[in-house]
Amino acid sequence: MLPAGYKFLPTDEELFLHYLQPKVSGSQMPVNVIPEIDLQNYDPTHLQGMAFNNGCGDYYFFTKDHQGMMSPDQLSNGEGYYENTGINEPALNGNGILIGTKRSFSYKLHNDITCTMYEYRLAGGNSTGQTQQGQQQQWMLVKIVHKQEKQQFENRFNVNDDDFQPLTDSDSDHNDDQVLEG
Repeated sequence: MLPAGYKFLPTDEELFLHYLQPKVSGSQMPVNVIPEIDLQNYDPTHLQGMAFNNGCGDYYFFTKDHQGMMSPDQLSNGEGYYENTGINEPALNGNGILIGTKRSFSYKLHNDITCTMYEYRLAGGNSTGQTQQGQQQQWMLVKIVHKQEKQQFENRFNVNDDDFQPLTDSDSDHNDDQVLEG
């Protein structure tokens, strides 16, 4: 678990480099907050209790792709189903090097979108790891965003994803020589 006051809000690049890549290679991760599940066995509306709650409606999991079976028709769970809403978008690191792909799905329950799933895969087949029995398995990381929880978070703090922009030197309004007196 994370120490008090810390929030788990990783960027896409951090998910690839600090979580998915170490998972595949068997290396140690910075913190152990992403559980393993077999996504095909669960309705995403019932996954909240199985993952670390970052308070923003985002839930992260490692899951295996059972020989390329992660397609919308294969991911029909409960009464709802996943619908592919995007192409495999290339994910680049800070140096512009391809590190993986990201694809999005919407989960529809009674014709309403209840959550969005983002699927993260390492580039070039690097997602394949060995099990103890020597079988290959394709690991991917998924981020499930629950629409209602996300809206509650944004309303509570009056923020949305567009509010978070990288800072540049020109954004700084402070003078290094200025001293605050109390």
